[in-house]
Amino acid sequence: MLPLALTLGEPAGIGPDLTLKLWLERKARKLPPFAFLADAAFVAARAKALKLDVPLAECSIEEAATKFDAALPLVAPPASATAAPGKPDHSSASAARGSIDLAVQLAQQGKASAVVTNPIAKHVMQAGGFAFPGHTEYLAHLSNAPRPVS
Repeated sequence: MLPLALTLGEPAGIGPDLTLKLWLERKARKLPPFAFLADAAFVAARAKALKLDVPLAECSIEEAATKFDAALPLVAPPASATAAPGKPDHSSASAARGSIDLAVQLAQQGKASAVVTNPIAKHVMQAGGFAFPGHTEYLAHLSNAPRPVS
């Protein structure tokens, strides 16, 4: 089974927190395997701040499904995040965008079954040079869709 590719979202936002908590509830919710496209140091720091005991597994997307039962699979995106909760910093836009780009690439290569997005902070993204109103338009652009549907 191919894993879902779950994007980072806004590093200073709620997405990383939700992802950690969601993984902890994976069995009760009968979730399919997913890979969190985020760097390990950032995710470990967030888990520690939330006092969540979440084992992490840095791996390739190809290994994610087999790691999912025992640990939250992490596939490193091209840019690392350093933002603290509620405090976007210079890393926010590049880390969020890099995670989206990687998710789409993995899906297009047939290595991920689908892309799932955590929330982004549009104003932070746009301040970092993001020229799209939001996820929908950017995903349409990356996939060469003729018209985005929201």
